[in-house]
Amino acid sequence: MKELSLLYEYWCFIKINSLLRKRYKLISTDFITINRAGIFVSLKKGITSTLVYENPNTKETFKVSYNAFKSRKTSNSASKTEGSKTITQKPDNMLSINKLGSDKAYEFVFDAKYKIDTSIEYQKSYGGIGPKEEDINTMHRYRDAIVYKNNKTGTYNNCVFGAFVLFPYKDEKEYKNHDFYKSIEEVGIGGIPFLPSTTGLMEEFLDKLIKESSYSTFERGLDSIGRENYIKDKYFKDRTVLVGSLRNKEQLEINLKGKFYHTKCSNVNLAEHNIKFIALAQSKKQFAGEAGITYYGKVVDIKVVRRNTINEIPSDSDVDYYVFKIDKWEKLYRKIEVKGYQIRRVIYTTEFLLHNAAIVTELCIKSKDEYRLWQELKRISSLTETETGKNIDKDSRIKGFSIEGMKIFIKDDEIRVEHNGKVYEFSRGEFERKPRSVVGRIFESGRGVRN
Repeated sequence: MKELSLLYEYWCFIKINSLLRKRYKLISTDFITINRAGIFVSLKKGITSTLVYENPNTKETFKVSYNAFKSRKTSNSASKTEGSKTITQKPDNMLSINKLGSDKAYEFVFDAKYKIDTSIEYQKSYGGIGPKEEDINTMHRYRDAIVYKNNKTGTYNNCVFGAFVLFPYKDEKEYKNHDFYKSIEEVGIGGIPFLPSTTGLMEEFLDKLIKESSYSTFERGLDSIGRENYIKDKYFKDRTVLVGSLRNKEQLEINLKGKFYHTKCSNVNLAEHNIKFIALAQSKKQFAGEAGITYYGKVVDIKVVRRNTINEIPSDSDVDYYVFKIDKWEKLYRKIEVKGYQIRRVIYTTEFLLHNAAIVTELCIKSKDEYRLWQELKRISSLTETETGKNIDKDSRIKGFSIEGMKIFIKDDEIRVEHNGKVYEFSRGEFERKPRSVVGRIFESGRGVRN
């Protein structure tokens, strides 16, 4: 015989995974075993059970664990371990998501609490029936107490970006007005009703956590890990990287061997751009399956010479050329792919974009808002595309984005959405404050739904 509260814990864990399996690929599980006698489920209090999933759109992995922090108390000699520095914390369910752009999993607590508060005083204070105050206080403790040791700094950082009470209540519409539902977006602490007939809010929230970018997840934290890596406006201003096109495979081989790159002086404005790095763009026409940007190098010297003096690649032209001497060529950790648009001659970009872009057109992004909007949109749909000209040159910039029939533009203080002959506008200032909310409303406008 089991207590009802314990059965509710079990059910919450099983149901969470049931919801996730609708949309995501289950990779592994350690609490289901199969032998000659049949299928066995070993889910017990005090024993960690974990299921691992993959997001098919982003290829990111995430896991859901029951009793995730049993015996995971952090010691002084710990290296990147998790737990409490004082007393062991043992939430029921833990969602850990490995986001692109972060080397540490983002973790969320979902703690099953079978008791609710129906008192009149409570309802007046918080706007309806909901989880008990002491259970919400426990969520604050989980978020503040569960930490990991940062090997780089030697300090302890929070790794839990939200903690939420799961409680048995059936009226989801009414609960949306509850203070502990509103507090989820405001401070990352709150409650979510969860019953066999009441799973909508939970399913929606899980989907949001998994689909949002690492930047949006980061913004859920009040003072969280990764703050030193968060995007800044300056990442898009200093365009110190010159991305140059190549005529053919022979030029690539010569440039790599000779540790240099050359281009007409008329192609580059050194008065406006302090070029520190060169990246080599390989076109689809000349390089086929090897097209993209793979090689880059630090500039150690710049000379102006006549074209006919560059003996490695002979020419009769006496036009002035810049020759950029490279310290050494290095490979990007992932190739920047050519998708739809080719680089014409040269473009300027930043070091941040060079090391974080996935496709060539991303190198033309000019602001943090453009980058944030692009990151959110492409996670929701792999069909998201950037809108630029037919070719990319040094004056190119992102005109907007297209996704599922919608055209999305950032102009002045507005984000403008065009779909089926209708125009919707969203505040750019609101997007800066609440990017997840605005992107959700953009997609609702595409489906003909407006809040």
